[in-house]
Amino acid sequence: MNGWITSLVNALHALANVDVRWVLLAATLHACNLGLRALTWRNVLAGAYPGVRLSAWRVGLSYAVGCALNGYLPARGGEAVKVALVRLQHRETSTVTVASSTSVVLVFDLFVGVTLLTVGWLTGALPSAPGLPAVASTLLGTPWLVAGAIVALVVLARYLHRRAAGPLRRAWTQVAQGVAVLRAPGRYARTVLAVQGLAWSARIGVVFCLLHAFGIPASYPLAALVVVVGGLSTLVPVPGGGGAQQALAVFVLAGVASTSSVLSFSIGMQLGITLANTTIGLVAAMLVFGRLHPLAALRSAMHAARELPVLAQPAAPETGS
Repeated sequence: MNGWITSLVNALHALANVDVRWVLLAATLHACNLGLRALTWRNVLAGAYPGVRLSAWRVGLSYAVGCALNGYLPARGGEAVKVALVRLQHRETSTVTVASSTSVVLVFDLFVGVTLLTVGWLTGALPSAPGLPAVASTLLGTPWLVAGAIVALVVLARYLHRRAAGPLRRAWTQVAQGVAVLRAPGRYARTVLAVQGLAWSARIGVVFCLLHAFGIPASYPLAALVVVVGGLSTLVPVPGGGGAQQALAVFVLAGVASTSSVLSFSIGMQLGITLANTTIGLVAAMLVFGRLHPLAALRSAMHAARELPVLAQPAAPETGS
């Protein structure tokens, strides 16, 4: 315990010695990552509502507010805010459809994350808990299990769709609408996968730059593993994954740098990204609600998220008198 306390103190002192040039480059890439991910989501929504003019600017503002709140709410509570704000600004949409559209983005994130973790374990680039490489090898060697699970889910979904009562059938229809872009592989590849791939490159680039900024030997594969393992910290029911993120960083970078250097890097990265997201999110909330007071704008965003059940159905079209 004393060793960890000493490392933490040394880490806080090391924050003052970062290379500002790398930090500025990381900040630029982080802004690019946010913009690209917001554009990805907007393109998914455009596939769900081909006849609706969805504003990339408004979706981007909604995304920025949700990202800011994810740093303070446990279990990524800002995701509900993203959905609520998109729904409020585009009344032709439905809450179920907008919420289900986020799963399209999540699928690719999960695929990239699992792939990088598996490669890291199998190649020895990532320290692993006992038995994890064996489990990964089994899964990779039996792809029919994954294919079978997908087929089973499709069959179950079709069965429920036929047997379901009216409300459940309507909900299923809205869910299917949210992932409609998947039924157009060409469009999905051009407007979602390509943009999301660029976002991942920018996100990994942020970590790569920050590793350099804190004097830790950096490589793109290592930065990718830090991104993926750091993302696991959001599963911990603590705002922003605080504490868990630092423990996982020490786990990944064991043997690459000292514990105090890794803690300094992880604390600095978390504080920096949280500050950037908060600043961008506050400005976005002020623009969405037209409020000059940032905290009042954030309260309005939280209120919108609490009103999600009321907004379950699309607004009825206005008729002229």
